[in-house]
Amino acid sequence: MKFRPLSFVLLIAIFTLGLSLSAGRSPVSAQSDNRGITANPPASSEHRVALVIGNNAYSDSPLLNPVNDARAMSQALRRFGFELVYGENLSLTDMKRNIRTFGEKIRNGGVGLFYYAGHGVQINGRNYLIPVSATITKEEEVEDEAVDVGLVLAQMQNARNRLNLIILDACRNNPFARSFRSINSGLASINAPSGTLIAYATAPGSVASDGAAKNGLYTQELLNTMSVPGLKIEELFKRVRIAVQNKTAGKQIPWEASSLVGEFAFDEQAANEVAEVKSFSFTDSKASNPNPNEETRSSIDPTTIELSFWDSIKGSADPEDYKAYLEKYPAGTFVVLAKNKIRSLEDSAKPSPTNTNSPTGSTANSSSSTNSQPAKTVTLKEIELSYKSNLIDETIQNASTFLETTPNSKEAQAYLGLSLLIKKNVDGAVIHLEKAVLLGEPMTFPVKRLREPLIGHGLDEASVTLTMDSIIIKTGKTFFQANFSSLSDSRIQYYNSQCPIVFLKGVFAESSENSQKSKQGAKQFNLFPPSATLQPMRQDKVVYNLAACNDEGIITTGIVKLLYRLMTNRR
Repeated sequence: MKFRPLSFVLLIAIFTLGLSLSAGRSPVSAQSDNRGITANPPASSEHRVALVIGNNAYSDSPLLNPVNDARAMSQALRRFGFELVYGENLSLTDMKRNIRTFGEKIRNGGVGLFYYAGHGVQINGRNYLIPVSATITKEEEVEDEAVDVGLVLAQMQNARNRLNLIILDACRNNPFARSFRSINSGLASINAPSGTLIAYATAPGSVASDGAAKNGLYTQELLNTMSVPGLKIEELFKRVRIAVQNKTAGKQIPWEASSLVGEFAFDEQAANEVAEVKSFSFTDSKASNPNPNEETRSSIDPTTIELSFWDSIKGSADPEDYKAYLEKYPAGTFVVLAKNKIRSLEDSAKPSPTNTNSPTGSTANSSSSTNSQPAKTVTLKEIELSYKSNLIDETIQNASTFLETTPNSKEAQAYLGLSLLIKKNVDGAVIHLEKAVLLGEPMTFPVKRLREPLIGHGLDEASVTLTMDSIIIKTGKTFFQANFSSLSDSRIQYYNSQCPIVFLKGVFAESSENSQKSKQGAKQFNLFPPSATLQPMRQDKVVYNLAACNDEGIITTGIVKLLYRLMTNRR
């Protein structure tokens, strides 16, 4: 099972096929050149710039909605004070030109946002956006014919502005899959600089439906939720995720990762007003408002009321509470969950067979069952859905309940362990992760491997997998595997007094995806947290990169503690 880090980046990567809220005119009419349009927004207290691109006029695999989606998103962003750099059906050259223009504009600080709708593919763990001019006949041509998302990330990182969002609304299927050697579904998870949020329309590596309506479900929900006054960005995506999950019966589960360190709301003025209201207490509402009922109807967000209703019943063991929710909100956000709860509670309430010949009779049994509440039942599917929806507290509760009756479930042990790790309870996490591994569930964690070239440092994307008796490190297409008995050193090591990294030394078998052969040799590894970055340093007019940690090293600490427990168990 792979660990999904939930708190490293704020890049909004929404990879769904073209979603739109408007099929009307271009959101900016100042220029008609569709290669790139820049529009000036109304005044805002913070500088905001958005790059929006919609591509659908592909010769081989045209799409229906991306341009409309891009226009709808542009209209919404302009309302929220964003200066726009806009383009439709762009070539490779035009896409790169717009990205560079965007990079220059966000150097003034503030907030940067990138939205893309069109085709996108994943090759070897990297995500590429496809221009309408692309002619791709084999996998090797993607790098030359498409735009690496890393180009946008580089512009954002160099700008050093306060906060960045990337919204990638790309087609889930690979339009060139027949000519590719490897077929990867969806898009890869992306590491991004601090102060960035990533939101996917579905989990990385998964696919999302295109949708039969004019507007795609994910972007429709996103645009609807953006209009809620004063809604903070994390809560916004939580609401979108819940809505999409319920409306697709769990088939599509949006996913976010965030390394935000500041606050952000699209409707900044409303957010400030909400903050001001929360700072006051009112003792006599009638005195200040002669018609309070009318005021309440006009100012309270209906979504907030529904969420409050659901929060008040979600732990209930009475099916009637969920039926009341369905009656009040027949098309509500939590309809699927409510129906599942009703079914689960009613099944658990069914009386077990009793001995009707018993002299003590069934009267006592009947009385007992009348006074006791039905036990809560939880399924593995519910645990999985709550985890993939980032509902970590609910995952911990559901997994704990499930394990009371099924302690040997490797999946439940794994979900509970990973959730505790996300909550930074490392010691509690490794207990359950160890049980999952010993029950046959290998655990995989994202890391970065330190390289040391002639000058400075390099960091490679990597992963660590722990099994019952071995450790596997994967970088690119290369695997390094060692039995626990082959490790001569394994420990936490503090890098520059910043954060704990994993230090490993021993005899590893090296192999490749492209070859069945392997060779053994002594190796050592310095493995950083997945959020680690390279920071430029200058010495004697020479600029070089040094690795830098950006978090507390929860994952790396968890890896070493879990490794220690497994190695001790083997002895």
